[in-house]
Amino acid sequence: MNNKNDLLRQITNVVVFVFTLVVNFLAIALPLNNRSTSQISDELPSFFTPAGFTFSVWSVIYLALIGFVIYQAMPSQRENIYLRRIGYLPAVANLLNGLWIFAWHYAYYGLSVLLMLALLGTLLTIYIRLNIGLPSQPDEARSNADLLLIYFPMAIYFAWINVATVANIASVVNYAGWNGFGIAEPTWSVIMIGVVTLIAGSVLVSRANAAYAGVLVWALYGISAKQPDNVATAAIVAAVVIAIAAAVGWYRFYQRFKKPNSAATTIAS
Repeated sequence: MNNKNDLLRQITNVVVFVFTLVVNFLAIALPLNNRSTSQISDELPSFFTPAGFTFSVWSVIYLALIGFVIYQAMPSQRENIYLRRIGYLPAVANLLNGLWIFAWHYAYYGLSVLLMLALLGTLLTIYIRLNIGLPSQPDEARSNADLLLIYFPMAIYFAWINVATVANIASVVNYAGWNGFGIAEPTWSVIMIGVVTLIAGSVLVSRANAAYAGVLVWALYGISAKQPDNVATAAIVAAVVIAIAAAVGWYRFYQRFKKPNSAATTIAS
């Protein structure tokens, strides 16, 4: 990839992120379609939706993404191997994020699920391409700036969208009147919490990633704060399991992968 293409990638990431910020601002300030986010949540209740305060994690995600966009736009980072590795995927993720907001506010709920799944898949691809949670290779050691401004934003973004995808699907199928094969909705919520925990636990055992784990624990705490006793208990147990899986992942990292030239590992690695 030549310098001209690198510059185009940098500009695209900036432009698309600004679009996403503007859409988010309009969703709050207008709001879009005269429907606030909280109003839509009230219209689409589910036993998987976290308490309102949990969504404050978006402020952390967007601050981290601002850092990412500024960092990737710097001339000195134009040929950064990690930024080249993920290419236009961050721009695709942010575009999907902005389009999802339109779909959500204008009640295109089926489309919102498709956009959310596409966003999840995009972030998963970024996660894999960056080898987040795995030690760097000897010939491509990650700098602290890379870890803080590339790895950390993508890790917490991906973690939250894990939860948001399940919550989105749960809300939409409930709104559509699905009877859940006769299984009570709280029971389905417990099942979904179990599935999320199984997937996240598998990721964390194999990849040391405190940022990913922290966001998931926060989301599960939010679910426990809002939902009835059986769902809340399942969420608390899941949070503990994820914390343990994260600890095991870190132990495995230092026992199996510790090398002198892979020591540049922080909260986001």
